Amino acid sequence: MLSSNSVSEVEKWSQFIEALQKTKKIPKPFCAVDTLVREYLCQNKSTRSILDIGCETGKNAISLVRAGHNVTLLDIAPNAIKYTLKNLQKMGLDHGVTDRITGKIETLDSKYCPFKAVVGTYVFSHIASGVFQQVIKENVLGRIEPGGYFAGGFFGMEHDWVQKPELSILTRRN
Repeated sequence: MLSSNSVSEVEKWSQFIEALQKTKKIPKPFCAVDTLVREYLCQNKSTRSILDIGCETGKNAISLVRAGHNVTLLDIAPNAIKYTLKNLQKMGLDHGVTDRITGKIETLDSKYCPFKAVVGTYVFSHIASGVFQQVIKENVLGRIEPGGYFAGGFFGMEHDWVQKPELSILTRRN
């Protein structure tokens, strides 16, 4: 059960997703995800899915599925998953979705893993500082298969890192 604090967070993101979908424009994929698709995933022959944390309206999922990968969608806002699926369907790409999970990375069931890669934008700055390291270690990096990748962004669109690719993270798990 969600606390009242969590409900307001879900409502906030649901409103953001509604506004984003109304623009009828899907933002470009996060720069680290774009690099991941173009330069690294083409070398990874794994058939496992890629976890898209905070799928919004599909910006990362579209890029990943278009390149031939399957995705597992995770978002706290149910409408984010709905719109991602709708946008993928419009493009004939909905076949690439293997799972849809409404929830937080902090509480993601351990049955969901391993993944070829984990990608996420803007969600990590919302993980409570007291559990941040544990969540990143166990629920993000710990869900990636050996040789898989993590591409993450830690702030929101209003931060200057958005225009500076060197401030995002793309790493490989050994």
